Amino acid sequence: MLALKVWQRLSILVGIFSCALILIGGIGLSSAGNTLEGLRHVYEDELQGMLYLLKVDQSLRTNGAQFALALQHDPSNPLSKAHDHLMDVHISKLKEGLREATDNWKSYLDAPHDDEERKQIEEARKAIDQYPNLINSASAYLAEGHFSSDASIALVKESVSVGNNARKAIENLLDLKSARIKRSYEVANSSYQQSRYVMIGIVIGTLLICLLLSRFLVRSITAPLNKIRDLTMQVQKHNDFTVQASVENNDEIGQTAEAFNTLLSSLRTTLASLLHDIGKVSSAAADLATNSQQVAIAAADTSDATAAMAASTEQVTVSINHVGEEAREALSLSNKSSKQADEGGIIIQGAIAEINKI
Repeated sequence: MLALKVWQRLSILVGIFSCALILIGGIGLSSAGNTLEGLRHVYEDELQGMLYLLKVDQSLRTNGAQFALALQHDPSNPLSKAHDHLMDVHISKLKEGLREATDNWKSYLDAPHDDEERKQIEEARKAIDQYPNLINSASAYLAEGHFSSDASIALVKESVSVGNNARKAIENLLDLKSARIKRSYEVANSSYQQSRYVMIGIVIGTLLICLLLSRFLVRSITAPLNKIRDLTMQVQKHNDFTVQASVENNDEIGQTAEAFNTLLSSLRTTLASLLHDIGKVSSAAADLATNSQQVAIAAADTSDATAAMAASTEQVTVSINHVGEEAREALSLSNKSSKQADEGGIIIQGAIAEINKI
């Protein structure tokens, strides 16, 4: 698992969740399909049959009431005055009830049955097959209109006996249908409970597996990242560029650790080059300082020589000034001598003139 990349690990986790959801969905669909099939069976095979049987029972009870009302048409019965309609009305309703009972019974027999139900149908058929003869006999008796107490009592007893037997047979079939529906419900409920427990187990198991796997995956991702973070903080606090991040896997985190190590290696190389350049600069600075000291010493010597030269120059200046004074005095004397020479020349020229005159 650790040899996989991070996205592959996360894909496995998502795949487990997806498989669990698909499995749960499949179980749910299967359970729903079984439930639907059970409902279809209950509706088509049980409820429809019960509906036919209930209609047959309703027709038997209606005919029993119609036969009792028809007997009230006996002139010797005080209730005959309450009937303002003909006997044909009751006879028609009796035949209509017989037809409805016969049609519904036939529809019930055409439906699929298992062996248990067929056995009860054979028992019920004996009682129900007597019913059409009873209704036909009663209709003929009522149509004649010749009421006899003995005949009426005998017909009523036969009607009660045949009707009770038929309704009892119908009741037994209805009980069988009800029991089968109950069993179908219990089977469906058991299947539902079983599916529910299976789905709950799958959900819990998947959650536990995914929690454990998620914890493992999170730790496999965060632990290396925490190490890189700690190394980064160490570099920041202590300026220690010699640390190395351990590369445990060739996943994205391992590649990040390699990049971190490469970055530190580049920084170390850069710092080493910088330190080397700093050494060169320091050496050049030391040489410059030495040269500067020598220049300072030379400058001091030059300053002393300059001072001495300045003193000599000052003495020369004083001497020159003194010579200048003396030159000025000599010039003055020279001017005086020139004047005296001019005056002497004049005197001599005068003397010469005087001599020439002489």
